[in-house]
Amino acid sequence: MSQLCALPKASDDLLDDTVINEARYILEDMDPTTFHWGVYGQASGMTIQVDPFLKAAFEWAPERPGQAWLGRIITATDGDRRQLTRVAKLFFEEVLVPMRLRASERSHKFAPKPSIDDEVASPTSDTSPFSSPKMGQILESKLLIRDGHKCCITSYSPQRNQPSNSTTSLIATVLPPNDQLEVTHIFPLSLGDDHDDHENLLYDPCVFWEVLQNYAPSLNGEWLRGEGMQSPANSLILTHTIRKAFTNLELCLAPSNTQHTYAVKNYVRDPWLHRQINGLPNVTLRDHCDTDAIADIGLPDPRILSLHAALTFIMQTGGAGRALDRAVKDVKGLSCLTSDGSTDVRTLLLVVTAVPKTSV
Repeated sequence: MSQLCALPKASDDLLDDTVINEARYILEDMDPTTFHWGVYGQASGMTIQVDPFLKAAFEWAPERPGQAWLGRIITATDGDRRQLTRVAKLFFEEVLVPMRLRASERSHKFAPKPSIDDEVASPTSDTSPFSSPKMGQILESKLLIRDGHKCCITSYSPQRNQPSNSTTSLIATVLPPNDQLEVTHIFPLSLGDDHDDHENLLYDPCVFWEVLQNYAPSLNGEWLRGEGMQSPANSLILTHTIRKAFTNLELCLAPSNTQHTYAVKNYVRDPWLHRQINGLPNVTLRDHCDTDAIADIGLPDPRILSLHAALTFIMQTGGAGRALDRAVKDVKGLSCLTSDGSTDVRTLLLVVTAVPKTSV
C-alpha cells in the first residue's frame, strides 16, 4: 500500500472547496524547507525545495477531486513542517521517481511491418489489439498513419526530410538526419501489468498506480496499467530526440480550452535542444486515418496527456528534476555496475530521510 495514501486525512465529508482553500492557506504560510535525495544514503549535493514542490503538486492536480484528495492530506498535517516535508518526499518517491526511472524503456522505432489491411481487433472489443506481437506491429503501423507520418510535436518527418509546415523549418534543420520516428508511450510500458521486469523495479508499480488513481480519479488506472498501456490512447509518434525529452518529463503537451489542442511546454535542460524547441506553436492532434481504408483507432486520451503534463510541471519545480537527474547520473557512473546489467539498482538509489531544514 502507498505510504502517501496511508497518511491520515481530514474527514471525508468535508466539502472540497473548504479542503482546497484550507490546504492552499497552509501552503502559502509554509516556511522554506528542503530535503535531500541521494545515492548510497548520501546526499548528492542536490536538494529539493518542499514548499514550491508541494504547491505545484497541489495546484497542478489535473482534476478537482484529485486536488481535494491531496488537500485532505495537507490539511491533516495542521501545517507541521516535518509532516509537509514527508508528504512532498512521498509524492516524489512514489510517483516521480518511478516515472522518471522507467522512462528509459526500450524504444519502438517505426518500421513498416504487416499490412494494415490485415484484420485487427477493435480497440473497444474484449480482445486487445496487442494480444500478439503481430497485432502489436500492425497497430504500430496504424499509429504512424493516425499521426500523419510525422512527429506530433514538431511536425517533422524524417522520411520526407522536411517538416510538414514552414513554422517548424528551424527544428527540421537541426535535428539529427537519422532521427527516427518512434512509438512513444505517454506512461512507460515498464509500469504496466504485462512488464516482465517488475522484480527489478526500484518501486512497486502498484503503489505508483494507487497514488495516481487518487490524484486523477476519472482516469481508469486499472485499464491504463493493463490493456490501456499499449493502446492508442497512451501512444504518440515522436522523433527519438523529442521522445527522450518527453519521457524524461522535460517536455509536455499542456491542455488548452480547445479539444485536442495543446501548448508545447519546454523544460529541456540541454541548452541547444531547448532553443530549438522554444517557440513551437500549439499542437492540434488529428486523426489522419482514411476511414475507407483503416479503422479509426482514436487519439491520445486528453486525461492521460493532462496527467503527464501535471507530473512534468511538478518535476520541474523546486529542483526535483535536477536532483533526480543527478542521482541517476551518479548511479550510472559507479564502477561497481556490472556489464551484464545484473546490478541491484534498488540498493544503490536509496532515499535519505533527512531532517528538514529551513533555508537561509
